[in-house]
Amino acid sequence: MRIKEMMTRTKETVSTKVQGVKGKLNELKNKTLARLAVIGVITIAVIVAVIGTKISDGIHDGSEAVTHQVEVTNVTIEHKLQEIGEMATYEYTYTDMTTIKDTRRLFDKVDIPGTTHSMDMKYSGVIKVGYEVANIQVKMNGNKIKIELPEAQVLDNYINDEDVEFLNENNNPFNPIEPEEGYKYLPEEKQRQLEMAEEEGIYDLAEENAKKTITELLSGYEDYEVEFI
Repeated sequence: MRIKEMMTRTKETVSTKVQGVKGKLNELKNKTLARLAVIGVITIAVIVAVIGTKISDGIHDGSEAVTHQVEVTNVTIEHKLQEIGEMATYEYTYTDMTTIKDTRRLFDKVDIPGTTHSMDMKYSGVIKVGYEVANIQVKMNGNKIKIELPEAQVLDNYINDEDVEFLNENNNPFNPIEPEEGYKYLPEEKQRQLEMAEEEGIYDLAEENAKKTITELLSGYEDYEVEFI
């Protein structure tokens, strides 16, 4: 009987210990799984962040690549230049005074003595020199944008009426000064001022400024070189 009791007690003790070990193993297993779950979540978060960054960089790099890969043709450049329309690249301003004299003539051939009147006319004007963009030729040669400029031309030459003054009028009762008389001399004065401006090199200055303007306008095409021919 005692032996049986002892064996029974031993079995119970062993069973209790086994159950305790199983409980500890289960507890350890649960803790391990919990830790692995936390590590897994952190790992997934890191992977997602890295992938997101790569995708963002890829989109950014891709947009830049598209920009650089855009095919530039002479039509592309011509359209870009047409945004300007008329390219006035140099302005020459002038202020001057001239003396106007008028004498009555007999049969438009002989001056009649004592019929002369005079006055001084002061005026200011502007000469604009440049190019019609439609006349600018564009050629592509590899990564070179070749621009051929025509001869610079006068786009405008004007004198505003409000900038005209009549001074030192010397009237003559036999040949009175007409109120609008001086204005008929303006075309002659504009031509004289243009000739003076041409002597100062307005066309060369207009060309120099045009090259600077076009080069700056096309500076966005970084992979291309602007060349004037």
